[in-house]
Amino acid sequence: MNSEDADTRQKCITGVACKTGFSMPLMRWLPLVETQLSWYQPEHTSIELHQHGNRLQEWATPGLHGDVNQIERRIRVSDVLGLAAVTLRYQTGGNLAVLPNPGALGNLPWLTSFNSGEDLPHPHGAEAGDRTELRRYHSGDSTRFIHWKAFARSRKLMQRAPERSLSKTERTAAYLIAGQGDSASAAAALAALLSAGSETEFVFGADGTAEPVKTRSEIEAAIRDSAVQRKNGGKNLSAFIDTILSRGIANIMLFVPSLGGEWESKVYPLLADSELTYKVVIGIDGLEESPKSPLWYRLIMRTDATSDQKTGQLKKLVIRLEAAGAQVLVADRRSGRLFNARHLETGISSTKTYEQGAVQTA
Repeated sequence: MNSEDADTRQKCITGVACKTGFSMPLMRWLPLVETQLSWYQPEHTSIELHQHGNRLQEWATPGLHGDVNQIERRIRVSDVLGLAAVTLRYQTGGNLAVLPNPGALGNLPWLTSFNSGEDLPHPHGAEAGDRTELRRYHSGDSTRFIHWKAFARSRKLMQRAPERSLSKTERTAAYLIAGQGDSASAAAALAALLSAGSETEFVFGADGTAEPVKTRSEIEAAIRDSAVQRKNGGKNLSAFIDTILSRGIANIMLFVPSLGGEWESKVYPLLADSELTYKVVIGIDGLEESPKSPLWYRLIMRTDATSDQKTGQLKKLVIRLEAAGAQVLVADRRSGRLFNARHLETGISSTKTYEQGAVQTA
């Protein structure tokens, strides 16, 4: 048995088989003997053996993201009838760098935030655009902007008012909170950050990362490092907030686990008392449709009955986050659909509907 040397880590993504470099001899001279291979550690990894010449090469399909530094294998050798078997444990070093699988989450333009400005007309924006709108004149308004031609036609005093509009925020911060059920959220964070335009300046942080990072390699490493912090979610969040406040960034996206936990106690105080505008993204792997949905919709859009995410649990988490003052978006990695609180209530999601109504003022 041998393990091939590697100068760099083998990059893998969850749910996709990758070659580990480990191999075993193919015992052709013992046709009545079969060999089975599995992993004790790390867990949630399925193993396949593929013949290559006179050896059996190991291919692993990881279920969770993170760095694999140690591998403990279970090797079982038995006769084909199952009358006798020998099981061995074999521990070696690992060199796998496992990233979350983005699934159906492609380009995610909602990483971009919007502040008051004059680029895009929007009713939620501040009055910062050109004076292109007509409004009734009120006592105390400046007479300089009265539209006298409109007064001559209608005998009503109207004034030229600034258009309500928004501008794209070029400085955005994102933070990944580790915890049980964080795989899809980590995938959403990676997809969003890598699809951000070059004109958007952002910084990224995650549990287990001391300082904010910006480059692709640093972001990927931070996401992998967060995997060992699942029992201490939100560990570095407060320090990250202090850092971005000192840099003048006022918009932040939090990528949080789909299951509630201890991490919530570190998030809610920040949402309640902060100068920042928070958008919270929850990644999920499938969503049970609401029984209140129309029959025709449930027949057409039926989802996998083995979905891990219960709608009731997700709704409660969304309600708690929104009550604390966050804007919440749910991203389904399995279908690529996006949900907000209203969609969860009706059981029907529409990416276009959400994106058209997602622009908020900071």
